[in-house]
This record gives sequence, C-alpha cells and structure tokens, in this order.
Amino acid sequence: MGTEIERRFKLRKFPDLEAIPDPCATRHFLKQFYLAASEKGVVRVRVGESQQPVLAVKGPGLLTREEHECEISASDEMLALLKRMSCGSIEKERFSFITSQTDEYVIDCFCGAHVGLVIMEVEFSSEKKAAAYELPEWAEALCEAEVTEDPMYANSSLAMQ
Repeated sequence: MGTEIERRFKLRKFPDLEAIPDPCATRHFLKQFYLAASEKGVVRVRVGESQQPVLAVKGPGLLTREEHECEISASDEMLALLKRMSCGSIEKERFSFITSQTDEYVIDCFCGAHVGLVIMEVEFSSEKKAAAYELPEWAEALCEAEVTEDPMYANSSLAMQ
C-alpha cells in the first residue's frame, strides 16, 4: 500500500444503514492482534477480512503513516501461538463503504472490552483531500468527536487497554 492517510471519528452509536446513501460493500467480523506497538510503529495480524490472515507493518503517525500489508500463510496453531505472544488484541465488526467523495470509509463496532465503541475511519488518497473532507449529514449527526489525533483511539492503543 505505501502510505495510509486516514481520519477517525467517534460516533455516538451505529448508524441506521438505511440512512447512509452509500451501499455497504462488505461486512466482516475481525480479530486483530498486535505483535509490536510503540512510538516507532505497529506490527499486527488481522484475521477475518480475507481468506488468509493479513500482516500489517505501520510506521509512526496518526493522520498519515507508512503502511505495508500482505496476506500470510499460517496454520490455526501458528495463529494461536502468535495471539498468545501478542501484546494485545481487539475484535470488531467492520462495515465497508465505497463512495465517490472519498476513497473508502469503514464503520467499526467494537466488541469485548470496548463494546459500544463505534469508530468511523475515512481513508484518502492525499492529505489535501483529507483536510477538505466534511462529514456527511448522517455522520455529523452521530459524531461525538474527531479522534484522528488522539492516540488513545488508535486500534493498537485500544488493544493494550
């Protein structure tokens, strides 16, 4: 992938899907476990989005950061060992949407320790597009706060809580 440019918004609740004009492209239950997380970056494995687990290596940053992802071949036993060795994990249900206004956005509904937390992530192809972005009316009505620059709401931070 190269560079990830993403803004994050905490929503008061999950939106009524009928109120969203963009069709839901995919819906997945995801498990992510973090093998490393520090001010230098993050290494994590995600299970549930594709046929194979996905390894991600992300550099430091909140709005913009270097990111590389690839599918990995791993047995269930290997994944169980990696999860036991991890420094934290999260589980969430992800709803993905594609629009003409942005490249992509997702709505994550967290489970487990963070049940009730709903985060909307909007990805962009440039920082200029990210700066110009305004939430659609349906999201503005549900938005509690933009949390892009709040490291507490980074997935790796949530996994450590």
